[in-house]
Amino acid sequence: PPRWSARSRPHERPASNAYGVSNAVVMLHTLDRMPTADAERAELIAQLRTFQDPVTGAFADATHSPVHTTAHLVASLQLLDARPAHPLRFLDDLRAPEAVAPLLDGLDWGDPWGSSHAGVGGPAALVLTEQPRPGWLDAYFGWLERNADPATGFWLRDRMLPVEAEPGRFANLGGAFHYHFMFVHFGRSLPHAAAIVDSCLELLERSPVAIGDGEQVGFAEIDWAYSLHRAALQSGHRMGE
Repeated sequence: PPRWSARSRPHERPASNAYGVSNAVVMLHTLDRMPTADAERAELIAQLRTFQDPVTGAFADATHSPVHTTAHLVASLQLLDARPAHPLRFLDDLRAPEAVAPLLDGLDWGDPWGSSHAGVGGPAALVLTEQPRPGWLDAYFGWLERNADPATGFWLRDRMLPVEAEPGRFANLGGAFHYHFMFVHFGRSLPHAAAIVDSCLELLERSPVAIGDGEQVGFAEIDWAYSLHRAALQSGHRMGE
């Protein structure tokens, strides 16, 4: 595992970095190749923990915000049956149910893709490290259910970007994907699942974002495939396509 822990090619950047180690753990888990030896697991856990600030509890990497990095590394630690070495103190203000609406209302919904990192990253990290306070999950999912757009299945209601702009409507999908995996994790139904299917297929045909062109598989394809797959499974809508 240590030799896979750099995000770039070894000759470009040999040092470990947060996402390199985190992604290595996720890939090992996905391929059912997680190390079984205690020493190997302990080494991966120790590497992940080196990226945490002991005072704030935030995990850091130059490529993403602390909340995004923290969510990734907390999840990777969970795959190793481990937890962060220090409390996530920088998320203290999110722990009460009353904090949910100000968090989500205050996001930049003109940039639904980028702002979703804050809308999901902090909540995901908290629920992976501790039991949510009574009413917290209901407040979180209740807000999202009320504010989902029934015509598209995306967020925010009445704030959809044009389909044929770049990234345009695809940014609404890129943001929605992050909320969708929270719904799936907690066994909750996706709001307006049939509309999500329609939207994803429309984006495939009309969006200038090159989804499924065979040239590469990146963030866009992963977001699109996940949301389409989960919404189609839930709704059965247009399964023949």
